[in-house]
Amino acid sequence: MATRRLEAIAARLAGLPHVATRLRPEAETGRFPLLDVVLDERGLGQTAAAVSRGLQTGDPPVHLGERRAVEGVLTVHPEGLRDGDETVVAARLVSLLASHP
Repeated sequence: MATRRLEAIAARLAGLPHVATRLRPEAETGRFPLLDVVLDERGLGQTAAAVSRGLQTGDPPVHLGERRAVEGVLTVHPEGLRDGDETVVAARLVSLLASHP
């Protein structure tokens, strides 16, 4: 279930310029799958930290893992996602990331 939700988010982000995703399976993380959203900050014209702030202050607020934000990476943790939340997270990401050249 968690992997399916993360895959749905990755599919929505596919093709956005300056954005890549990487699904890290349970076998790699040792706990649960994670989805890294990797930003080309220079090409995007904004930092991962700025994207995270935009997600947090928007409606609805979305909080992603920021541990690797200095590397241009935000992480989607599935443990807090319920059915349908993946659609909301993906839509918020697309609205912020697609609005920049």
